[in-house]
This record gives sequence, structure tokens and C-alpha cells, in this order.
Amino acid sequence: MAAVVASTLRRRTMQQQKQQTAAEAARYQASSSSDPDQVTLTRTPTKTASFYRGGGGGSGRSPQHSRGGGGQGAPSRGASVLLFADFWPRPTSVLEDGLNVRSVTFERFDSLIPRANAWLQDNVEVDLIKCETVERKISDLDQLTSGSSMFTPGSRSSVFIKGLRLWYASCSRDASKQGGIQNLGGPVAIGYLNVVPKCLEAKSKYPIYEDLPETYASVNTYMTDKPLEGKILTIETVSLKLPVRFWKGPDVDPDATSTADELVHHIFYITRIYFLFGKPEPELIGAQDFLPDFDQCSRLNRTCSVLPKYRPLANAMNKAAEWLHNARNIHVTNIQTMETIFRNIPENVHTGITFMKRVDGCVTVRFVRITYTRGRLLPPPPSPPPGDPAAAAAAAADEAYMTPTGFAYKTFLPAAVKVGMCSGSPEYEAFAPMWERAKAWLMCCERRVLSVEVLYHPVSSLWHCQDGGETTAICTNWSQSMHGAKHRQQLVQIVRVYLDGEYQEPSTDHLPMLPMVEEVNDCRCSLM
Repeated sequence: MAAVVASTLRRRTMQQQKQQTAAEAARYQASSSSDPDQVTLTRTPTKTASFYRGGGGGSGRSPQHSRGGGGQGAPSRGASVLLFADFWPRPTSVLEDGLNVRSVTFERFDSLIPRANAWLQDNVEVDLIKCETVERKISDLDQLTSGSSMFTPGSRSSVFIKGLRLWYASCSRDASKQGGIQNLGGPVAIGYLNVVPKCLEAKSKYPIYEDLPETYASVNTYMTDKPLEGKILTIETVSLKLPVRFWKGPDVDPDATSTADELVHHIFYITRIYFLFGKPEPELIGAQDFLPDFDQCSRLNRTCSVLPKYRPLANAMNKAAEWLHNARNIHVTNIQTMETIFRNIPENVHTGITFMKRVDGCVTVRFVRITYTRGRLLPPPPSPPPGDPAAAAAAAADEAYMTPTGFAYKTFLPAAVKVGMCSGSPEYEAFAPMWERAKAWLMCCERRVLSVEVLYHPVSSLWHCQDGGETTAICTNWSQSMHGAKHRQQLVQIVRVYLDGEYQEPSTDHLPMLPMVEEVNDCRCSLM
């Protein structure tokens, strides 16, 4: 294990008492001490023990959220349908021009956790699979909850908004017969921990931060002595976009939910750990990255100064599948597509960096990151007593913490519903109908869902190149025209589901038909 380094750790917890009608957020706040090899914590009260037994008080009102239907979930998790609930930050004030979305301030991310926990209190028959920090790019407030799958740049400025998505499975009365697990112990509650990499050098032109291995080593050292108050559900990497003209560094606010979309910006990766409250368990975290093979730097092009060519994403997925086949005694907590910057030569591509300076329309390379937990080799727990359904459910949950027997993935793409006759530019359907098709596909596939993610992909790659979301060397948010002008890219949301085992494509007879494509006359020329 690497030497202990001081990282900034922040834990959000939830305090629930019997007579309360609304959840309250409590927190652990950690800061670097004068000793660089120590991490100090300031603790505030946590939940009462009665809440662990499902004896908490009122749940409060259900928050405003959106639900999405899904496909077959993990049978071992009691899932019959994969669903999601979204929690977006609410605007708190408008500072300047009401039409400028940059003038709007939003709730912080920690305000979303009590709302999510209140919703979980009202929906006890759900099996939580994953917590995901989702991001939307908008230029108007209405776009935040519009359900559109596209971002189309216009004359207005734009911002990135971060929200919380709960991926869950509905538990039926017959879930146990299907090999599933019901939440027999009562409602669940989530907490989270922000892990901010330590700044090693703040006096240089740009701050220098520790890399991911050193950060994980620090977390493991900390959690060995002070484990989280429950079981880790999801370990994800969250991208913070830091505009150069606004951010002075080296400190960052990991709970900020709004960031201005600027061409000249840095990217800073933090780690966010979601956990389910319960009995503290000694767990260590780890990650493995899989970069697609480099092909060549073919030529200069009009969108980026250097155009490297990497193998499709399937190349990285094959590496991940081989690694999972040989892995032992780990619990996969998340699989996600990441991006790292390409600077001049492939030898400069490093997946473990946490800070990428001045990403000014540069090429980024997508790779796959698998995060996992591993126990501390403790003796196996005793068998649950007969006739105790809660203990049996907990034991069954532990059995679900196993290395996948196989690995596959499926990318779901929105369908084009309109196409310009002159420009050839498409307009894609909303997110909901795309997810309905994904629901039908997953129900036919009947594979255990390991993880799921939503990400943006350039329309230029998806439509004009028909890459199916597989291109790995891209310019995601900004591109450059043939005249040198840089502009925002048109983006579309895609969904990627990771499955435990290979699958066979179901017959199209069992799947919804794609919508018809309407040709739209967008020609601006006139005949004399």
C-alpha cells in the first residue's frame, strides 16, 4: 500500500428520529491537518439505531422526481423491472438576467440526499442497485426536466447541472421465489462520501494533485480504522469542470451542482462513494482501468488539431471481460466510461490522473473503469437463524456480492425522428421512448445487470459516422471548424448497460418498432 497521504474526505449522512417528518442531512467534514500524513475528522450525530430496524418515524413528503421504466434487473437482487428516479437541484435565486442560465444559482448536491432518502422511505418495496451522479447540459431552465435526450447549442450560454439518479428494481411479493431479495428489514437510506485528491503543489502555474492510486490508498487507510456506517453501494468518478477564468484553485467544491460551460477549462476527477446505512463493514476499495489500443495519428482535421485513432470501445471491454474472468473475491460496485486527455503522443495518455489542465477543445480518449470492494479477509459470518427472514435476506445479499461469471454490455441509442433535407442534421427522440425500447430488450435478454450509466455522445459521431457510441477518440463538448472557430458540439444522451454474461440478441418481433423518420425542409436558399 502506498504511503498515507492527506485527502479531503466528506461524508454526508442522514439523521432520522421517530418523531421527525422530514429527513435531515448530517455530515462528516474532514480537512487536511498540519501533519501531511494524517486525516482529521469532525463528527456530527448520525442516525438512531431504530432506523436500522425500520423503526424510523414519518417519511415526509415525496420529493419531485421523474421515474423511468426499465428492463429485467438482476434476479439475485429481487429485480423484475429496472427503474430510475431522478433528483435535480432546484434553482435558489436568479442573480442577473433571468434569461441567462448562468445567472441562476442551484441547490448543492448534499441537499438531494435527504430528498432521495425521503423518497426511499415512501417506496420501501424497491431494491436499490446503483446511485449515479448524472449531468445535463442546458441553456434554459426548462431543459433540465424536459426529458429531451439532446443538447443543441444556440445563441445563449450553457451550464452543466449535476443531479442524483437512483437505479433500482421493484420487488414483488414473489421476489423470493425468483431468487430475489426484498427489503424485509424496512426502508433503506443512503449516504455518500466525497474523496478529493490531495493537492501536492499549489504554487506552480497550475496545481498538481495526487493520482488515483494514491487517493485510493489514503481512503483504504482511513476506512481500515473507521469503516463507513454500512455497505458500499457505488464507487464512481465524478468529473468537475473548472472554467479557467472563474476558478483560481487549488480548492474545489465537490458538492457544487452548476458549472459554466467554458471553452478554456480544467477537468478535475473526484471519487464519490455511496453507501447504504447499516452495520459498519470493513471494506477496501479498488479500481481497474482499460484503455483501448492505440491505432495511429492519421492527420489533422477540421475539428481537432491532432486526430489520434484508437480502437473502438469494444476493445477496452474485451480487456475488462478478461480481467473480470480472472478476478477473485471482489464485489463490482460500478462500471463507467471515462475520458482522459490526448496530448501529442499516446505515451502521454494516462488514465489514473485526477487533474487535466486546459482542456480547450482537445481530443479525449474514452476508457472503461471498474471499481470494486474487497473484504479484509475476515472469518465468514455465521449462518442466519432459522425463521428469521431479515437475517436470511441479509445473508442472501452477501451471496450476491460475487465476481460476475461473465461480462457483456449493450448501448441503447435514441432514434432520429426528424432529419433536415439540406443540412442532414437529425433531431432525436426524447429519453423516455428510448428507455422503453431498452426495457423491452432487457426483459427479453434476462441477464443480471451489473451497472448502468448515462453519458453524452457527439451527434457528429453518432449520426454522420454511425459509430453506435463506440468511438473512443473524440472532442466531446467543443469542436473547431475548418476556419479555426471553436463552437459547442451538438450532443445526445446514450445509455450503456453492463450485464453478467453474454447474451443473444432477441428477435425484433419482441421489440418495439423504431419511429418513422420525418424529413424536414430546412433549406434557406431561394430560386430566382
